[in-house]
Amino acid sequence: MAKINATGSALLYSTYFGGSGDDYGQGIAVDASGQAYVAGRTDSSNFPTTPGAYQPVTGGGGGDAFVAKLDASGSTLIYSTYLGGSGFDAGYAIAIDAAGNAYVTGHNYLADFPTTPGAYQTTTHGVYDAFVTKLNPAGSALIYSTYLGGSGKEFGRGIALDPAGNAYVAGQTASADFPTTSGAFQTTYGGSEDAFIAKISANGSVLVYSTYLGGSGGDAANAIAVDPAGYAYVTGNNYLGGFPTKDALQPAYLDGFDAFVTKLNLTGAALVYSTYLGGVTGNDLGLGIAVDANGNAYVVGHTQSADFPTTAGAYQEENGGIYDAFIVKIAGAPTVGKITGGGSIDLAGELGTFGFVVQRKAADAAIQGDLSYVDHASGATVHSVTFDSFSIAGATATFGGTCTSNGAPCTFTVDVADGGEPGAADTFAISVSGGPIEGGVLRSGNIQIHQ
Repeated sequence: MAKINATGSALLYSTYFGGSGDDYGQGIAVDASGQAYVAGRTDSSNFPTTPGAYQPVTGGGGGDAFVAKLDASGSTLIYSTYLGGSGFDAGYAIAIDAAGNAYVTGHNYLADFPTTPGAYQTTTHGVYDAFVTKLNPAGSALIYSTYLGGSGKEFGRGIALDPAGNAYVAGQTASADFPTTSGAFQTTYGGSEDAFIAKISANGSVLVYSTYLGGSGGDAANAIAVDPAGYAYVTGNNYLGGFPTKDALQPAYLDGFDAFVTKLNLTGAALVYSTYLGGVTGNDLGLGIAVDANGNAYVVGHTQSADFPTTAGAYQEENGGIYDAFIVKIAGAPTVGKITGGGSIDLAGELGTFGFVVQRKAADAAIQGDLSYVDHASGATVHSVTFDSFSIAGATATFGGTCTSNGAPCTFTVDVADGGEPGAADTFAISVSGGPIEGGVLRSGNIQIHQ
């Protein structure tokens, strides 16, 4: 495990972590305090564990998953535990909630992986099943642990969380009877192997939604991210085409393995968009994904293609060798909705007063609206002229454009939050022409976000 400083110029810490056998770190997450949580697999019977850990000794077989927590300095193992039964178990991905609970996914071979009473699936259905496990902040107990699979093979490859603690899992299945939910996007197996996406309730007992994602070729999901509103974004790879696309940047399969990027709606019932990503001359795999508050997706992977799509002015526009890494940013679909507000904020012993109405009626429609703002401390007035950005993410939103300030041209960006009840913890913040941000919790007034 290693921590690199913000400029990439120095190691803040770097440590081995393992026993006398083979040990593999597969996934990592970091909490707000800078503590690192790692999941992987170990073949070591003397893998380092901590007193009071959930499973201090190996389950045997071909190896176990492990979960470990390291302090912010990299010098202390806060907890470390095996996670597995008598077969072959591996952890592939990990996510952390605000309370410090760790959520892990991976795969199990054979039938005695630890599960908890009341979990969604407490018995194995096939030779290999995926698992989803939630471990308490001390690493001493399972909050829930469940299998996820059918009669074939399943591998959990990626996991993400929403603010409510629901776990979103992505992976690969070879089961025609993999558990899906009524109304899900794809409830029947496409053939060969399919990707899957599943949402599991915060207590681990309910499959909120679960869908196949694939065609007649081979498909695998390797990573998943969730935006603040609860939309799931998945990347992986397809072999031989037939993968479902919608509003695609690249609608056609090209050759070998192509990467894919898919955004699923809130209920798992429909695709928001889905696209291939690759070239003609080699294999392309999507291996990691992240999403920002505006719904822009960031995808990493590797490519063998000399004609992988790049953009003018990008850092490296040509393939440097046989396999190169790639980094892609895909713009979020335009937000549709309406934001209204008016009131006052405290400014240096004076007030700032504002009023606005901003909306986009359709994804392909222009942004319409009006904004006025007065800084009573300085006497500055701001009036909107045009709008060029508009985004809603749950209870927060941002918009911006061009303006005039005391008659002079300017640009502005506004960030707001809707506390739910009229005026409750609503916030307004404005920056004009890249200057200081003015704003905070409203002194009076109200913000409302409609979507």
